[in-house]
Amino acid sequence: MSGTFFGFNTALKGLFAQQKAMNTTAHNIANAGTEGYTRQQAVMEATPAFAVPSMSRPGGSGQVGTGVNVNEIRRIRDVFLDTQIRNELAGLGEWEQKSETLRLAETVFIEPSDDGLSSIFDEFWKGWQELSKNAENIPIRTSLKETAISLADAIKHSYNQLNTVVTDLKRTAEIKALAVNTLATQINDLNQQIATIQLSGDSPNDLKDQRDNLLDKLARLIDFTPEDTTVERPVGVTKNPDGTFDVAMGHVPDGQIRIYMGDPATKIEDRKEQDYLVYAQPNKFQTIAYSEADKEFKWMEDASTVPPTLGDTFPVFTGELFGLMEVMAQIEEYISDLNELAENLATAVNEKHLNGVDLDGQQGEQFFYFDSGNAAGTIKVNAEITKDVTKIAASIDSAGGHDGGVALEIAKLRPGIDRQYDQLVSRIGVKTNEAIKRRQGQEVLLGQLESRKESISGVSLDEEMAFMMQYQRAYQAAATIITTLDEMVQTILALKR
Repeated sequence: MSGTFFGFNTALKGLFAQQKAMNTTAHNIANAGTEGYTRQQAVMEATPAFAVPSMSRPGGSGQVGTGVNVNEIRRIRDVFLDTQIRNELAGLGEWEQKSETLRLAETVFIEPSDDGLSSIFDEFWKGWQELSKNAENIPIRTSLKETAISLADAIKHSYNQLNTVVTDLKRTAEIKALAVNTLATQINDLNQQIATIQLSGDSPNDLKDQRDNLLDKLARLIDFTPEDTTVERPVGVTKNPDGTFDVAMGHVPDGQIRIYMGDPATKIEDRKEQDYLVYAQPNKFQTIAYSEADKEFKWMEDASTVPPTLGDTFPVFTGELFGLMEVMAQIEEYISDLNELAENLATAVNEKHLNGVDLDGQQGEQFFYFDSGNAAGTIKVNAEITKDVTKIAASIDSAGGHDGGVALEIAKLRPGIDRQYDQLVSRIGVKTNEAIKRRQGQEVLLGQLESRKESISGVSLDEEMAFMMQYQRAYQAAATIITTLDEMVQTILALKR
């Protein structure tokens, strides 16, 4: 009868184990289309065996197996591959931000096209050229005046559009800083839930999937680096006994997540507390905010004040936050270049125009007016000239007829100004193409890594159905054993009667 008992026990364990395995397979099938879901596997392990029962231990031989238990429900995931993907996500986030913004800058100038600044410049120089041939022609003067107004307006429009891009980037920076803080808080909350569940002996795999998805989102924003705290360089995620892990460079007590954003080359023992996104104390976080005044991200010291009190600079090395800072600096450089172009244009034209005489023989006045340091935003044609085109000082000398010499000298300014404008547009075009290519390269590389991840962690319906049939057959076999053992017991009991 003891053998029958062991048989029952072993078969029952098999039933329960196969049931768990089938439940796991059903869970996989149900989540085959769930984004971020990691395939799970029921890991079975033989339970400790009993010695063969006998009056004398040496009289027996071998051991009696006691069946199987599901030791754990394991997530099929490659941590090293996760690290690679997150590194590339940071790079993709950076180049996405740059490429999208630089495309906007490129559309500001819409070159080459008939509506770009270059075509208006062309008409402007041609106007002076025509005026040099017939300085007394009023229609030519009127056409030149209108072209000059259009040129000044176009420069100001480009200037305003570039400044709008910078303003939008600043708003985006504030949103991204909030997103980093929100993700860090959510990751920490999940950490605590995972720790609690694992203490009870369960496997919170779905919560771990949620945490990994949040880490992927965070990786696109900033370049946090998971690290084993026993070494000084990043090698992977530090997993704690309570099921939490540290997304940081440095040991984190109590399962709290901290994101280290300082220089990765800094040794663990030399790192500073203020270089971590989250403090180690339970539920106490140090968050970040964008400082418009300093044009950088900073640690938040007091969020209750208006504006909030900001502390030290928040170091960023890649990701969307880094891309924002880089491209914002580039756009502001283009604004500076446009200012320089507008000032050079206005100054050079004014210098020639002041030396000329108008149709009334009067000394020329400034052709353009602008504010020093903000020429592109303020450039305009002299109001007197817009009212009366005879005020255009196109000639060197009016005695014996207007010679148009000044108009010719202004027309000769074209090569230098055009070259400066072409260089500005070319720099924008080169940077935009570089950003687009780098983004495309990151997308290809990330796509390959994602494909590898999907082959490891993704759910294959064909494979899961094969597992389901395997577990079903094993379940049926265990049930048959129980039925057979029950019949044997009934036979023995009938004989004893």
